[in-house]
Amino acid sequence: MELFDVTQKSLEVALHGTELRQQVISNNLANVNTPNFKRSDVEFGPALAEALQFDDTTSAVGAVTPVVKTDTLSAMRVDGNNVDVDREATYLAQAQLQYSALMSVVTKNLTTMSSIITGAR
Repeated sequence: MELFDVTQKSLEVALHGTELRQQVISNNLANVNTPNFKRSDVEFGPALAEALQFDDTTSAVGAVTPVVKTDTLSAMRVDGNNVDVDREATYLAQAQLQYSALMSVVTKNLTTMSSIITGAR
């Protein structure tokens, strides 16, 4: 029997993916003036949703790994760089809000579990 259920494992995968997304977006912003730099993003949502829809076990959900994908098709500037500072700042703010919300749920779950284990009210 596993200590954590599929919900907790899903939250863990989402936290990891969101943390990685923040790092990737920060890297995009750091390279806004680098010629020929191509922005990247992180995908994990569709894979996580599929794992939960078709095989909602902790092992299936735990096998979901975030994937960094580079946008090589678009070019916004003459120097080949495709980073839009305003768009990246918006994505970063969204990722930070998502991370904060996920962390709140994880903290609540762990607090509830601790209360159950210790018998505290």
